[in-house]
Amino acid sequence: MDVTRCSWAEGGELLRRYHDHEYGVLVREDDVIFERLMLEIYQAGLSWHLILKRRQGFRKAFYQFELHKVAAMTDGELDSLMNNPEIIKNRMKIRATRHNAAVCLKLIEQWGSLYNYFRDLPYQAAESALLVPCVKRMKSDGFSFIGPTILEEFFMSIGFNEVPHDPGCFLFRNKTSGD
Repeated sequence: MDVTRCSWAEGGELLRRYHDHEYGVLVREDDVIFERLMLEIYQAGLSWHLILKRRQGFRKAFYQFELHKVAAMTDGELDSLMNNPEIIKNRMKIRATRHNAAVCLKLIEQWGSLYNYFRDLPYQAAESALLVPCVKRMKSDGFSFIGPTILEEFFMSIGFNEVPHDPGCFLFRNKTSGD
């Protein structure tokens, strides 16, 4: 049976699987939320398809995005990732991964979970201009490499904001019809 998807999801099996099974599905697990945030950070300026192709490499390099393990990575481990062909080799983003893991651990202590923390942020919609207060709050809480465009996609990715599926997509919900 043929299924119609958003046009961006027709660029290969990785995109189709992500679109069909992950994108926009509510996430509550701390490590998964952290992974999605970091993948969005790595994606800045690149294609999502490239990030998905490297996802297993990222998972291997960053201990499956287990927060405690990533936060404990040494400078030597981070430096060695600059020679890892399975990830995006951006020194600032690699360092931000460890830094943001440590920030997430502090927030989990304060909020009980990353889900609770992100649910409390002052966002209104999946629109970059409206996410400026979130960016300010996250930066004041210690996050690095955060911006409105990254957060826009991140909030849709983890199911906090509605995903704008193409009208012909099997996941499209027509707001005017009450679906």
